[in-house]
Amino acid sequence: MRRAPRVALSPAYHGVTVQQQDSESARMIEGHVCDLSSTGTRIELDEALEPGAKIGICINLPGTGCDLIASGRVVRIFDTDDDPGTRRHGIEFTRFLNDSHRRMLQRYVHATNPIRHAA
Repeated sequence: MRRAPRVALSPAYHGVTVQQQDSESARMIEGHVCDLSSTGTRIELDEALEPGAKIGICINLPGTGCDLIASGRVVRIFDTDDDPGTRRHGIEFTRFLNDSHRRMLQRYVHATNPIRHAA
């Protein structure tokens, strides 16, 4: 069972920018958010990151007046057999820019209908 409620998002309206923190490349990778919880997110990128990679992440949350900024790590990359095309990644948040970003995310998730997952 998931630790926190998760909400599905429309990728067309919820952009994400990722930068690997443990890489020599400072390149920004843009993509979309598929779903979101107070502990993590599932995102789509055009290329795969390495499992365990530490990242900086900026998520567009329409209606909040600002972007969510956090650090995280890649905990899962969805298999190409199950998910052809863009690479979907499971991300665990490890730190937020500040406490107001953590609270903003909690309010956003709470205000949206969570996805119900089976145990």
